[in-house]
Amino acid sequence: MADPVRSSQRAPLSCVHCSRRKVRCNKQIPCDECKRRGLTSGCTREKVKINGQIIETGSSVPSISYEDLQTENDRLKAILAGSANNPSTPSDDESFSLENSVDFEHYLFEKLSERTQNVSVVSTHEVEFPPRELSEHLLLQGSLWTSWIHFALHHPTFEEEHRRFWNECETAEQRVHFDPHWLAVYFSFLSAMLVFSDKVNTTRQTVIENTDTSAMLRKWFDTAIFYLYKADFLRKHDFRTVQAIAILGIVFNNVGEFNLHVTLWSSAVRIAQALKMDKEAVLAVKTPIERELSRRVWWTLVICEWSLPAPKDDDEIVSSGIISKRPLSHPRPIHYHLFMIRAAKIYHHFRSLLKIGRWTRSSIVSLVQRTDDELAQIAFELPSYLKFEYKPSARSQINEAEFPWLSWQRNNIALVQLHLRVSVNKILQNVWTDNVTFQRARSICLNSSTAIISLVLDSGIPREKLKSW
Repeated sequence: MADPVRSSQRAPLSCVHCSRRKVRCNKQIPCDECKRRGLTSGCTREKVKINGQIIETGSSVPSISYEDLQTENDRLKAILAGSANNPSTPSDDESFSLENSVDFEHYLFEKLSERTQNVSVVSTHEVEFPPRELSEHLLLQGSLWTSWIHFALHHPTFEEEHRRFWNECETAEQRVHFDPHWLAVYFSFLSAMLVFSDKVNTTRQTVIENTDTSAMLRKWFDTAIFYLYKADFLRKHDFRTVQAIAILGIVFNNVGEFNLHVTLWSSAVRIAQALKMDKEAVLAVKTPIERELSRRVWWTLVICEWSLPAPKDDDEIVSSGIISKRPLSHPRPIHYHLFMIRAAKIYHHFRSLLKIGRWTRSSIVSLVQRTDDELAQIAFELPSYLKFEYKPSARSQINEAEFPWLSWQRNNIALVQLHLRVSVNKILQNVWTDNVTFQRARSICLNSSTAIISLVLDSGIPREKLKSW
């Protein structure tokens, strides 16, 4: 005779074995305790009756976030709104289709990707290192101008590794056969710095000026890729592989490697997951620097999937784990990334909603307006010195000479915000002329596009500064 099913108010989370032995269960199926005791096949939860219905849960209970619930709610509302359509529905609430929208950006990159790229480095004989003096100079410049863009290095650590590399490898033969993982990061860093070569503006500038910087950029980029393959990065997972690819994120498109960008970026995400860089429980046992670097690189790879603590600057991390506290009014490079986090989450949520259910004209207009308002709100909440309308003056408390990257960040944030507003509002491009409601989206697109052109042509921003964007 089968055991009677007891009645309960809630389904049990612990497995039967752990409940009977009165030991802690981690509530997974199979749980860690049953794995340790070799009872994985019998690790189940008790069958119970709740409100007359028999419940038997044989797997882990999923964790549902507020964002998940909001997305599901929007999906169901879109389905209901679409199902309610009928011939008598007013013209401004007709079914709205996204299928005929033209994605000009996708078309442009698709055409550019068709061009064949010539690889300049296929063996160690073709690897070229910069002189040590230039390498040290680029390292110093990179810590100021590019590290806050890719955000994949802890510079004090990388500078010490750089010093040891040049001290230990006195000959070219020693250098080309050094650790390929580290060399992949090194040449990724060099190529990223060379993308913004206008910043090599000291006495060593002649070293750059007398060289074809485009050829050098291509050479160092190809060298970084060469050492990734030399490290057998697809089989031997290493954190530095993910670092190198994250840094190359600002280089790929500047050397015309659009397809390689997509392929390696996807690989980096999977390698990072294999290394459990997205698991806070795993990161908790690492050193403060290792933990923060893992967070940074993971955020760089999947900026729209943020669920980890806010990142920190290099000088906020110390080996003892004590984090220095500074007022929010103090300029920090990380504020740029905090804006990108919020903007990416908003846009990712918007794109996700577009893919589910069926939309009516009124519901899609509501979504577009809500998303546009959310983008405007995060721009409003920026520190004053990162708002585009900010004008430094003698009375300002912030000395911009002390923080030369502020104006660059300000321009980048303005460009990103304008670009996202265009991307959101252009969804309505097929119905712009139908009524005043849709013309608002058209005006936003035209005004934002005009502002982008004006910002690029008339603001005095050096062309090199626009390459990351």
